[in-house]
Amino acid sequence: MSMCSPQQTAVEKLADLERINKLLKSRMFRFTPQTVQPQRGAAFPVNSFSFDLYGDSLVSYLPYFGEAQMPQINPSRGPLDFTTGNFSYSSKPGKKGNSRITIVMNDPLLDAQEFFLTVSSGGFTNMRVRFSGRQAISFNGEITALPAKR
Repeated sequence: MSMCSPQQTAVEKLADLERINKLLKSRMFRFTPQTVQPQRGAAFPVNSFSFDLYGDSLVSYLPYFGEAQMPQINPSRGPLDFTTGNFSYSSKPGKKGNSRITIVMNDPLLDAQEFFLTVSSGGFTNMRVRFSGRQAISFNGEITALPAKR
């Protein structure tokens, strides 16, 4: 994926914008974090994690670092390691050509309550996650098309 750069032509920027808007409208995309920012502490790089939206299902495989105010429902998995179809999705235009996505979990068995994504026209994305019983966490990365199934 190409990120917006000073050398990028207007045609390339428009193509990026159209591609990202198509992915967001289809509700079929992958968010791949490159850095994680716990509520306390410094940001650091991560790899091999993803957050996949398949229209009406969501597969989250993200790390979590922070404090919990209540015990975890499933201690064998992290609070951001789940699959669900019980959520609502909304999208609206943001500032400077960005898109703002809100995903609200409707599953009482999940600690994660809301995901807020701010997506640039080039696909760079900031994701903030709010929980019911633990500290929030943020990720920076990219939105891309889902990988082809093998």
